[in-house]
Amino acid sequence: MKRGAHIRILVEGDLTDAKPVKYARRYAYERLLRRGIEVYEYQPTMMHAKALIVDGAWSMVGSANFDNRSLELNDELNVGVSDRDLARRLLDDFNADLKSARRLELDAWQRRSVFEKAREYFWSYFGEVF
Repeated sequence: MKRGAHIRILVEGDLTDAKPVKYARRYAYERLLRRGIEVYEYQPTMMHAKALIVDGAWSMVGSANFDNRSLELNDELNVGVSDRDLARRLLDDFNADLKSARRLELDAWQRRSVFEKAREYFWSYFGEVF
């Protein structure tokens, strides 16, 4: 990253109740991977909670997605907290979850099948309604 930021994203893998959402989301992975952002897919089960940790000092946790639909239409909530102890705990949990996740690599990602790429491209058009 240009400014020295280390960005890691953990998303659910194949175990999800929203496959179209997963495919739409995956359409953006190549752009993220090219920019040095690490993307991991969690393998054991579904995920719904959202967490954001910034500089080991500020955290946001909750169930709302970070998109316009969730923030404007859905009755979900995130809470922002400035507390280094909480950020450390959340980061420890995040790092533990990464042990059960598969890291996506750019070269392997680019070699996925034409079918997968087409499916992701198709579902990306519906991203705004998810």
